[in-house]
Amino acid sequence: MSDVDHLPARPTWECKSCITDWPCDQARRALVDEHVADKVALAMLMWTYLEDFAMDAGPGPLSGAWDRFLGWTRS
Repeated sequence: MSDVDHLPARPTWECKSCITDWPCDQARRALVDEHVADKVALAMLMWTYLEDFAMDAGPGPLSGAWDRFLGWTRS
């Protein structure tokens, strides 16, 4: 990702720069710009992040995780 300031802080998955849920708006824009020619690659990358998030979160419901990590990649 080109915008190095907007990376996830694990295990909280907050943005290291703006301290909001990652991927923040700036991270999403950078990820889209980086994968403009290949939306499938972007979705696969975000699926990997979703798996990492789930492992860090532990057992229990992951309310909103799909939209947070993958839902926005379709638009």
